[in-house]
Amino acid sequence: MTQSELPNIWGVDWKPRSHLDFSSDVSMSDLKEELIRFIAERHDGHLRLVGWLFDEASEEYSGETLDGPNFHLFSETFVQKLSENLSSRAEEAGIMTTEVIPRRGGLLHLSRRTKRFILDVRLCLRRLAHAATVTLDQRFEWQRWMTRTRVLDEHLKDIFTTGVETPDGGRFGGKGFRSTWQEGIVACATALNLAKDQPAGLQHTGDIVAPMIRDIGLAMAMGQTPTDLFATQVGKANSLMNGGRDGAGGRDLHIGDLSLGVLPPTAPLPIASATTTGIALASQRLGLTRFQLAPVGEGCSSSGEFWEAMNFAGARGLPIAFMIQNNQIALDTFVVGQSAVETWGDKGVAMGMPAWTIDGAEPLHFHSSVAVAREFALGGGGPVLIHVETMRGCGHAHHHDDLYLGAPSGTPPGYVDKDLLAYWEAKDPLPNHRELLRTMGIEESTLAQMEEEEKAYVGAGRAAMEEMPWPVSRYL
Repeated sequence: MTQSELPNIWGVDWKPRSHLDFSSDVSMSDLKEELIRFIAERHDGHLRLVGWLFDEASEEYSGETLDGPNFHLFSETFVQKLSENLSSRAEEAGIMTTEVIPRRGGLLHLSRRTKRFILDVRLCLRRLAHAATVTLDQRFEWQRWMTRTRVLDEHLKDIFTTGVETPDGGRFGGKGFRSTWQEGIVACATALNLAKDQPAGLQHTGDIVAPMIRDIGLAMAMGQTPTDLFATQVGKANSLMNGGRDGAGGRDLHIGDLSLGVLPPTAPLPIASATTTGIALASQRLGLTRFQLAPVGEGCSSSGEFWEAMNFAGARGLPIAFMIQNNQIALDTFVVGQSAVETWGDKGVAMGMPAWTIDGAEPLHFHSSVAVAREFALGGGGPVLIHVETMRGCGHAHHHDDLYLGAPSGTPPGYVDKDLLAYWEAKDPLPNHRELLRTMGIEESTLAQMEEEEKAYVGAGRAAMEEMPWPVSRYL
């Protein structure tokens, strides 16, 4: 490292080492549509060029679909054509030696811009490749986890409303949060190396996630149980959120279990991103093939801790993916009241890391994005930022539903944007993904049986929580 060096472009020479085995072929038309969509999102000045070169590269392949090996070859052909076309820009513009900014002539400046652009295209194509590997069994698992999350949420609200009997004869419901319409994040788990799957004594080598209060589905996909989460909401003695004191309880639905690779969140919430960045630094220094995922809401991303974490990870090339889930409101603050970024992915670009946007109603997008982020990071590529566009279909916490959505009586009327709410309600991942599974061959009876199993499993977890002791008085 010298004072005059320019910033590292982590992963500048990264490329997939080999093809992926697809569960179904990718159509050329779908491939072009998604590539063009991504270019419009992040590099709109190259739309015509990308479209033209895609058509040119397509002429070298017969057929309307690509399997895994041919997709890999096509991707390399297309990227090579794109690189060659962009290599002469400085000369064509007559700015080879012109200082675009001090100490950066046109050739150097544009070559670095090209390298970042090509890296973005490679990651986009690889995301599509990972999506094509997904099996029906994996999708069914996502549906199970999303169903579990929704059923648990219904119980959590009921517990808040009706309470659990306390030793003094009263009732206590605790404070908690739901994940309505944000359940798709569970699909991240199938792209990770889970601690629960590691041999005894090696659980610490599993990947690490730092779920927020809206990500309880991901925590359960990593291995936490409904009982864990119920105990946390009401503060029973066996809650894992006990501050390191056995039997002390702990509440507010701050979830986690480090033995499963789930980092408990803190308050203020953005601190978890900084902590996860520190874990990523340890992974890098220790030479562990361990990946870190730090999801936050858009409100968290406006705080200093989150920016410091991203900046440090970007400077050091750490094996971590940050994830900003824009669920359209932070407590009571509208998006436009806290940030003027065009897309939340722009925050990653500002820190020198690749970034892209996904639809939070599509579990597949979570899986493919985390899969490529992990492959990239552990291949020496460094951090990325995944921007999730979504919406929470509930209040900030249980007590906030009527204020935000409106009470059945009409008082209070609620202040949520009704058109925005209707748009995202129509994209609810549970019924939509369920219907997709039916069109893909899963029988209605199979889905119904799974849903009954999840209701029973979560119900048993609540019963187990209710049988737990309360914290003893020395901890109160």
